[in-house]
Amino acid sequence: MRAQDAVRRPARMSADDPRTTRDDSRRRRPAGPVVSAAARGRLAVALAGAAGVLLLVVATFTTVIQIRVGTVTRIQGLDTAFTGWDRHGPALLLLALVALLMLAGAVRGARPRA
Repeated sequence: MRAQDAVRRPARMSADDPRTTRDDSRRRRPAGPVVSAAARGRLAVALAGAAGVLLLVVATFTTVIQIRVGTVTRIQGLDTAFTGWDRHGPALLLLALVALLMLAGAVRGARPRA
């Protein structure tokens, strides 16, 4: 009887065959790489932070305040247009640099910087 049992049932192994994989050939593979929700969130925060850094740099060199009286923008003896540098000096650039360093740490996964 034991010989018949061995023929009917395959032998049981305690370990998987090293040639086998967990891929089921009947399932459809995703079209592209699977990205987790956490990775998508980190990417969104990184893009928002990079946009903030870029806007700080742009605001340093563009006109942020312009005084207009009626239709006239130039008044003799008065400066009527101010850039971010005129108003804040190098502070916006320093803030952009600090934000860039914090962003690099947050993207890497450091919780205090996030």
